[in-house]
Amino acid sequence: LDLIKPYGYTGEHHYVTTIDGYILRIDRITSSPLAPTNQEKPVVYIQHGLISASDHFVFWKRETSL
Repeated sequence: LDLIKPYGYTGEHHYVTTIDGYILRIDRITSSPLAPTNQEKPVVYIQHGLISASDHFVFWKRETSL
């Protein structure tokens, strides 16, 4: 979330424990400086590959990231 804060986005971490004991962290971007906070927005789910992480989707500048 430290990568998105300088651009005016906010987010939160959620932790989920699977049946077999794995603890997964899910990152949620909760607001954007481009849209009002009270505006209803669609849910977008993006799954990274096996050798990747969610920060790869927001690592570059706003113009080139998802």
